[in-house]
Amino acid sequence: MVTFRTTTLKIAQVKPMPDSEDPKQVSSSDLRNSQFGGGLVNAGTVNAGQIGGDIYNIHLGQQTAVSGNSVQSQNQRQRSQSEKDSLEKAYTLQSQKVANLRTALVIETDVSRKFQYEHQLQAEERTLKELGDKLDAIEQQLQAAENSGLEADTSIYIERPPIEDKCYKAIVQPGALIRIKAPQKMGKTLLLEKILDHARHQGYETVKLDLKLADNSTLTDLKTFLHWLCVNVSDSLDVKDLVDEYWQDSLGLNTS
Repeated sequence: MVTFRTTTLKIAQVKPMPDSEDPKQVSSSDLRNSQFGGGLVNAGTVNAGQIGGDIYNIHLGQQTAVSGNSVQSQNQRQRSQSEKDSLEKAYTLQSQKVANLRTALVIETDVSRKFQYEHQLQAEERTLKELGDKLDAIEQQLQAAENSGLEADTSIYIERPPIEDKCYKAIVQPGALIRIKAPQKMGKTLLLEKILDHARHQGYETVKLDLKLADNSTLTDLKTFLHWLCVNVSDSLDVKDLVDEYWQDSLGLNTS
């Protein structure tokens, strides 16, 4: 069985919109259980009229084989992740123990017991630091493995005509949404970068946003999400954030 993952092209086409063009209205402000090509709007079922453009589903094919090195690397990552989970639980428990000792030390009035608490606290703090150091090391190891995986994705990318041309034509259409779907290590990341580069050559400013950086509270409220989106786009383009100046609740969320 092949597990599919979705990568979404995250791009803002920054061109002035005529006053006569009103953004399309979305019927619900509750974004729970929905996706944006892997983030917020389910590209397979959403009405294209809601986002003002066409939807392009790009399938890069199936992964037919996995090398022995890839399997070994995946197993190592799984072991590291399991170790990280165990360390996080231990660190949480140890943090609580240290916090309790600090509280006991503050309220204790007996001199001998206070002295005992101080020594015990020092020992528990050393244990907490050791757990923290181990946790930092395993997180760095996992991050290095993830970065290595991204490099591998870009190194094995294979051109698949006419997919690239289809994406290049789609990205310059107003309001278009491109959803790229494929198994791991099929070249999604590199294809996304190639599409962004094509958009830049067409005169567009591009912005790449990772919705994993948004809090759950941001993704469950449309107004909060739109504010988050506008602020992050402004920041990425290094332009002044004027959201509060232009936002008018009386006009509705999408118009604002």
